[in-house]
Amino acid sequence: MESKYKRRIIFVGIIYFLIFSYIVVNAAINFNREILSLSIILILMLIFQVMYLIRFYSQDSQAKTIDELGYQVRKVGSNTFNNFPVAIMVYNDKFVIEWVNYFTRKILGTKIVGRHLGDIDTTLYEKLSLDYYMVEINGKIFEVKHFPLYRTLYLIEVTERESKIRKYESKQLAVGYLVLDNMDEAIRDLTEQKRYLFMGRVNTMLISYASEQNIFLKSYAEGRYLLLIEHNVLQKMINNKFEVLYKLRKISETFDSSLTLSIGIAYNQSDLVSLNDKALEALELTQSRGGDQVALMMGEKDIRFFGGKSNIIEKRNRVRARVVAQDLEALIEKADKVIVMGHKIPDVDSFGACIGMLNIARKSEKECFIVVDTKEVDNTLNKVFAYLNDRNSSILNKIISPQIALDLMTSKTLLIIVDTQNPSLVIEPKLLNRTKSLMVIDHHRRGTQFIEAPDVIYTEIYASSTVELISEIIEYYPLKVQISEIDATVMLAGIIVDTNNFTYRTGSRTFEAASFLRKQGADTLSVQTILRESYEEHMIRAELFEKVEITNDNMAVVVADNIDNLTKVNLAQTADWLLMIENVKASFVIGKIDANLIGVSSRSFGDVNVQIIMEKMGGGGHFNNAACQLTDMTLQDAYIMLLSKIDEYIEEEDNNEDNTTE
Repeated sequence: MESKYKRRIIFVGIIYFLIFSYIVVNAAINFNREILSLSIILILMLIFQVMYLIRFYSQDSQAKTIDELGYQVRKVGSNTFNNFPVAIMVYNDKFVIEWVNYFTRKILGTKIVGRHLGDIDTTLYEKLSLDYYMVEINGKIFEVKHFPLYRTLYLIEVTERESKIRKYESKQLAVGYLVLDNMDEAIRDLTEQKRYLFMGRVNTMLISYASEQNIFLKSYAEGRYLLLIEHNVLQKMINNKFEVLYKLRKISETFDSSLTLSIGIAYNQSDLVSLNDKALEALELTQSRGGDQVALMMGEKDIRFFGGKSNIIEKRNRVRARVVAQDLEALIEKADKVIVMGHKIPDVDSFGACIGMLNIARKSEKECFIVVDTKEVDNTLNKVFAYLNDRNSSILNKIISPQIALDLMTSKTLLIIVDTQNPSLVIEPKLLNRTKSLMVIDHHRRGTQFIEAPDVIYTEIYASSTVELISEIIEYYPLKVQISEIDATVMLAGIIVDTNNFTYRTGSRTFEAASFLRKQGADTLSVQTILRESYEEHMIRAELFEKVEITNDNMAVVVADNIDNLTKVNLAQTADWLLMIENVKASFVIGKIDANLIGVSSRSFGDVNVQIIMEKMGGGGHFNNAACQLTDMTLQDAYIMLLSKIDEYIEEEDNNEDNTTE
């Protein structure tokens, strides 16, 4: 207790002591009640006085402590605010800096106030829509915490942490597999001397490339290599668009060969086993897309493709068809029934493939149904239904709706998907989750979305159509399958539609499949009757032709504005016809096929890989036949987007770079 409070208490005590002594002396001389009462009152007053002094002292002491603490806090706060390693910026509604703390001036210079955020750092300004992001300024890395309500930015330096993370990530391994595509076919016609010289040049190029890039390259079989790549090296390869693809093509051209290579790479997986499995899966993906490309799997979902500039060369053999036919018989024998399903808004190839599978199941004495949503079919398929109806075909009795298919599905039912590998494109995706026995047959390039873990998958991108594949399966099916004339006619129509009268993706096996169907009784005249177009369809095409624009790069582009009731078939057929214009390398037709859905159909004669252009827009397809669908945009937006992607493709071609889609 402080001395001034002690003196007050002693002084009060002395006063009360003298008064109390006086009262005691008087009481001893002449005691009465008044003196007793006065004594009690004085004692109580003394007690209250002392209590008041003690309480006052406590409050005064506490206030002084708070003042002292406040002073220390202000002193420490001022020092911390000026020297704490966090840069603070306050900006106005025009994004001009109005105030910064001392540390900001220390790291960014004194002339900060009054400057636009974009002048300080572009990323700092461009990412203002985010609450948290990273920037690099003057060689230092900062975490930025943004408080838009107060127009305040907090920049926390994390250079050391991020440097360690980046160094660690740069040394992370990626696993890859490199395979020389179609090697046997590529060197078959070369003399023995040229063959050894050619393969020597190829191996020397691969070894030199691996050495230059610091890649571990190990051959484990003829034409097959294992790759171990550090992440920083992988990033350089990505930036160079995997120029090894281009180098091999150049060597192949020198020897008049078609040899290409495919690489599957996996990175950022949970463990080494997953890393290896994903690399093999990526390699399989490149093969299913025609080779001459790289598939890079980053994590679980991120798949990127590079390359794919060479047109595919037919390299199928009948051994695969025979094996698939035997596997199919085994699956059918175990099933209680078979359900066949194609893609949404099925076309003639999809439905024709379903008919082929129905004939196979029927021969195995198993009940088979075809899933079709009759409300969503293209106009040509409606003509096929009319053709079947006029001839009282029993096929129509086997067509069921998606809901009925779900009701019929059991644990023993075999589900066969034809003409697509994309789970989001099948007519009823729920069937994929219900089935325990699944087969997929398709002729399209596999995209980033595909049906996982089917019991049997038969994908041949070299085939003209799915009907072609199923015709071969029928030929090699262990039980002799006889197809009716009506069914064979519809199947032949599927091949003719998908090849545009044997123009696109037509190989020797295509004609063999057509010949097989013709022997089964397919009527070519009936096919032409089914595929005839109405007067209105011809007029729509003529109207679309009037809107054609030829770009400086000889691309024909049509934007179907002010034309309603278009179908995907209208767009595709118009794109086909545009190729008949002299000097046109590729054609693109843009039109509304639904209220909020824009379709883009593209074709080429082989000089332009329209698949890459369509993949850049979110679609896909084949080298010279591809398409995409766009939502939430106008026709003009789609047109601008298309021109932008065409320019990207041409720029990559001009720079001898390999194309990439993400």
